Amino acid sequence: MRRSSVTMFILALSMLLLLGGCGNKEHKENPFESTLSEQDSQPLTKAALQAANPAEINDDADLDSDIEASDDNTSATTQIKTNTFDLTDMTQQHRHITLSEQTFASGDISQPLTLFFFFTPWSLPCQGEVPYLSDLQKKYADSLDVVGVLLNPEKYADDIGTFIQTYHANFFIAIGSENNRFTQMLSEPHNLPDSMPIPLIVIYKNGQYWRHYTGAIPIEMLEHDIKTILNQ
Repeated sequence: MRRSSVTMFILALSMLLLLGGCGNKEHKENPFESTLSEQDSQPLTKAALQAANPAEINDDADLDSDIEASDDNTSATTQIKTNTFDLTDMTQQHRHITLSEQTFASGDISQPLTLFFFFTPWSLPCQGEVPYLSDLQKKYADSLDVVGVLLNPEKYADDIGTFIQTYHANFFIAIGSENNRFTQMLSEPHNLPDSMPIPLIVIYKNGQYWRHYTGAIPIEMLEHDIKTILNQ
């Protein structure tokens, strides 16, 4: 009788443990299920894409803050933005450029085609484009002037010499304090997104806007377009 009671007690305890274990297993079967469903129901927004690249957010934020700071420091009598810029490279060469909405003028550029290349040194796509642009500058020297524009030069100007040597850049690269404002004014008419994708290439023919490209593009495509422009 005593043995039967012990057996019944063990059976009852085993059942309780089994039921408790099943409950825990059911609760922990997919601990990420609610999180995944919430994420899947959200659209892929610009903010979500930016969050995947913190470095780009910081640079964009710095670019905006630089522009705002320069506006705040401007007196009330000179708040109208000038459209003339003095772009300067590390050897103190200059590109004096006057912008309007879809055109620009420069007495320092004699070639019919001007290619503006907006970049940062840390961007892998930017790094990859530089040797190709150097080849195009050499190949079409009489027809093309490549003008590199370093974004956030206050951060990266000290590193530009190493960047030029590493990626064999043989074209003009502006590193002066007017770069960010020039970038903003040139990009405004082309409906670029708030977080400007890099690299950005903008091509002009005889001072007239022709086309722009965002992100890395194949050298074959870029050279094809350059030939097309020259033949028009």
